[in-house]
Amino acid sequence: MKTEKENIPAWVLAYQRKQEEFWQRTYPSMSWEAKVQHWVNGFKEMMQASTTSGADPYEGFNPMAYEEWKTQEPRIDEILNQLEDHIPGFDSSLIWVGIRKG
Repeated sequence: MKTEKENIPAWVLAYQRKQEEFWQRTYPSMSWEAKVQHWVNGFKEMMQASTTSGADPYEGFNPMAYEEWKTQEPRIDEILNQLEDHIPGFDSSLIWVGIRKG
């Protein structure tokens, strides 16, 4: 009988290792400006993917995602509050509505 880890494809395990390496080693050594840019880029991609699929671009800003972000970046609120400065047309009030649902 295979263990749970043996059932996971190798590419998924490699991706998980890469993500773990990033959050444990790379991210903590980044400057504040680089961290902000990392998050800005990620939020832009998330919003674009939602828009492309016909969904609300702000749907990714939800309580579950927010809790995960806080584990990765304790100062995530500061970054979220700066998104209007980095993303043209961004409405920060809409993210807090989504995050506070739940």
